[in-house]
Amino acid sequence: MNQNKIELRKVRDFGGLLNVIFEYIKINFKSLLKSNLLIGAPTILLAGVFLGIYQSSLFSIDVDSTIPQIGLPFLLSTFLTMVSYYIIMVVTYSHLCVYNQSETGIFDIEEVWQKTKQNFLMLLFTVIGYSFILGIIGLIFVGTGIYLTYQGNYGFIFLIFIGIGILIYLTISYSLVFIVRIEEEITFFAALKRSKKLIKDNWWFTFGLVLVVGLIQSFIFMHSTYQLMLQCFL
Repeated sequence: MNQNKIELRKVRDFGGLLNVIFEYIKINFKSLLKSNLLIGAPTILLAGVFLGIYQSSLFSIDVDSTIPQIGLPFLLSTFLTMVSYYIIMVVTYSHLCVYNQSETGIFDIEEVWQKTKQNFLMLLFTVIGYSFILGIIGLIFVGTGIYLTYQGNYGFIFLIFIGIGILIYLTISYSLVFIVRIEEEITFFAALKRSKKLIKDNWWFTFGLVLVVGLIQSFIFMHSTYQLMLQCFL
């Protein structure tokens, strides 16, 4: 059945953006969920298996048990959960790009899969660079503040709050770096500069939007996990 394609590149107010987000999900929910299930299933399933092993081990601790034996499944589950969330992020961005590039808004999952493969490594390096920058800032300000405060220099507690403020500011300012790299196919540092420029006069607007989109991504991740578990055990 034909459907009116949503115009993604259009100036909207906050309410308009929320409306188009939910309209996009309403129209593409089955396609988006199926794409995430098919592409992210292996890591989601493995994360669930290792988490189950870890939880089971907690009920069978004895004198012969060791911390590494108990903790390894938990670490693997945590790592695979992070990988799963990353895959869902890439699939979601790729889904948006394929939808935007299509003429009618109708496409198949194979196109999403091809776009996901194309973007996977580029976005992985982007996540690493993005995390490295924020990590260095956090280490310099928050880490130093915590260390000096712990040593009894309570006057340096302000460094912690300054560091947290800077991290929040940069997180929002660079939040478009992923979609900018996909859409405009530019380098990492050029994408950072471009993202900051786009958000410069709309920081609070973007802050609210990032919170909403983050909640939606979390919902998609949890729903995908739930649907996968149902298919495996029912």
